[in-house]
Amino acid sequence: RSFNVLSTAVSTPFYPEIYSPFKIFTFAATKKCFPLKMTIHREGYKIILSTILILLAINAPLYFWLSDYSAVRTIVFIASIVFMIAVLQFFRSPKREIVQNHIHVLSPTDGKVVASEEVLEEEYFNERMVQISIFMSPLNVHKNFFPISGIVKYFKYHPGKYLVAWHPKSS
Repeated sequence: RSFNVLSTAVSTPFYPEIYSPFKIFTFAATKKCFPLKMTIHREGYKIILSTILILLAINAPLYFWLSDYSAVRTIVFIASIVFMIAVLQFFRSPKREIVQNHIHVLSPTDGKVVASEEVLEEEYFNERMVQISIFMSPLNVHKNFFPISGIVKYFKYHPGKYLVAWHPKSS
């Protein structure tokens, strides 16, 4: 089974069984998930500027040199606008107002829960843990949140294997 999540919370004490899909609920019906204020994440500024420049470099010559082919110009211009909206949408950073509670575990990101399984964690804890894998489509907000409060005691970077995003081993 897979479940869509959008700023989820789990309403039971922090035990492995809280990851049961039936105890996860979404705040999608509340207006706090659909804010009126929207910003662009700072990591996207360079890509957005590059996209604007590339689209201008494509559309400006078409405007001046293909004056007889207005249908081609119009199609390329509309495709450029759609592409620019997609880039802006990818880097959006909504302002969310989430009430913190010590018995809730918030979802670290928007997306679809594609796996909730018990795995043997061998790097730090050396015990069985519950792994929740969330797939983020290009339409989801690509921003990570802190699911619980705490202190990070261990961190290690694992280079990616360039798998397709929906592959189970990608998470």
